[in-house]
Amino acid sequence: MIILHQNPGRNKKNLKLEPGKEYFLGNIQRAGARPNQWIEQQISDMLPKIGRSTEANLSVKRALENELALDNERIKVTSEIADEIASGDGDFRKLGTKVEERLSKFAEEKQELLYNDLRAIKSIEQEEPEKFHKVTPGSYVSDYVIQALLITFNNDWPKAKEEAKKLGYKVDE
Repeated sequence: MIILHQNPGRNKKNLKLEPGKEYFLGNIQRAGARPNQWIEQQISDMLPKIGRSTEANLSVKRALENELALDNERIKVTSEIADEIASGDGDFRKLGTKVEERLSKFAEEKQELLYNDLRAIKSIEQEEPEKFHKVTPGSYVSDYVIQALLITFNNDWPKAKEEAKKLGYKVDE
């Protein structure tokens, strides 16, 4: 038997999940950030459960919101940088590199928020506390994270609010 081409990264499992992960996490990678492995695993686990699990539906909805936010930011940043280049030296060959540099920080910040929201959705569904990452100070706290923190602190709003603030979230009074 002669094997003309073998790609060790391709197997049945990878072939089945790769398009879904690309669809939900592609913008993070295209923005120059490395997708979080835990987020990749959650998306892969949720794809077969779409339509049958509230946790899967909410997780996929949240991942799509993240992709849309990255798309919108890419448009905004590209336009801003194009305007800067047009009014400057006019060398548009640097456009892609400059967009990626500026967008990668935004993508990493959005990924931390996505990570916490996916953990919170899991916490709400399983009614068990989860650990969260610190976020960029001033980030708005999502309803998912608030609900999960209330579960963690037995519906004690002052304690949940204090924990959200420790994580870096801005919490409206």
